[in-house]
Amino acid sequence: QPLKSEGVPALLNVSEQSMRMAEMMRMYAMSSGASPMEYPLEYTLVLNTASPLFTKMISLLDTDAQKAELLATQIWTLSLLTHRKLSATEMEQFLVKSFALLELL
Repeated sequence: QPLKSEGVPALLNVSEQSMRMAEMMRMYAMSSGASPMEYPLEYTLVLNTASPLFTKMISLLDTDAQKAELLATQIWTLSLLTHRKLSATEMEQFLVKSFALLELL
């Protein structure tokens, strides 16, 4: 769906219920002395159809699916960064893909 700002290719929404459940699980773990368990969060990725990056990604699907996938992954990861820190593995993958995108310029 088109968003007001063309500069934002995507927004990541986190389910209120899953955020509260994750917070509650952390609180229970802290009070019991147990190690905190990760509760899976429910995400919804809203793509901005008014964004030039979205348009570019869609056009790349027909000509170069590999570049389109690289761009889609980058948009997803940048959206994810607005909500949480990346794990060491995720950060390593993010950097590799970022450098791959820069090489395409």
